[in-house]
Amino acid sequence: MTQQKFSIIALASIAVIAVVAFGTLASTGQIDNSVSTSEKQFIMIQNSYTTVDVNQMIEISSDIVQGEIVNKYQITQYRDKDGNYVKANSKEIAQSEPYIVYELLTTEVIKNTKTDTTVYKFKIFGGDLNDIQIFTDMPELKIGDNVIVLLEPSLDGLYQEITSGEFGVYKISNGQATNTNSVISVEQLKESLR
Repeated sequence: MTQQKFSIIALASIAVIAVVAFGTLASTGQIDNSVSTSEKQFIMIQNSYTTVDVNQMIEISSDIVQGEIVNKYQITQYRDKDGNYVKANSKEIAQSEPYIVYELLTTEVIKNTKTDTTVYKFKIFGGDLNDIQIFTDMPELKIGDNVIVLLEPSLDGLYQEITSGEFGVYKISNGQATNTNSVISVEQLKESLR
């Protein structure tokens, strides 16, 4: 299990490094920034997760919950040259990472290992970094969306992350749960996740 989790984290780190390198080159003028002010620069990061087997995802996940997205906002986190998270005012900052944080008000807890809360905060890589909009394969979540998410602790110790990226989040509508590669009834999904 530890090797699987490391693989997911390692792949995410590679994506982050690519974004930081692009952002650094853009801010130093090594990438042509002659785009007019009416156009927004962006970069798309495609995640490549090795764990999409539902049983492995359930095992990795510390929490599986259903609820409504009640808030979202952007944060920037910082890492030193060794990949450790540091504070915004640290002299050791080697890279910056944008994230969107979602707050989920739970309506049902399907799996819970340690968390004692009704509001889960999880982050998804992406957002605005140095005036460049960064996107990933994650589906866009909006305030008011009803979702089921598989969550695991993030390395920063502050938030959780969705297990296996876009494969670990299901949007709920009309009794159906939809994610990147499947549509299933909500009841069937919940049964498979227990």
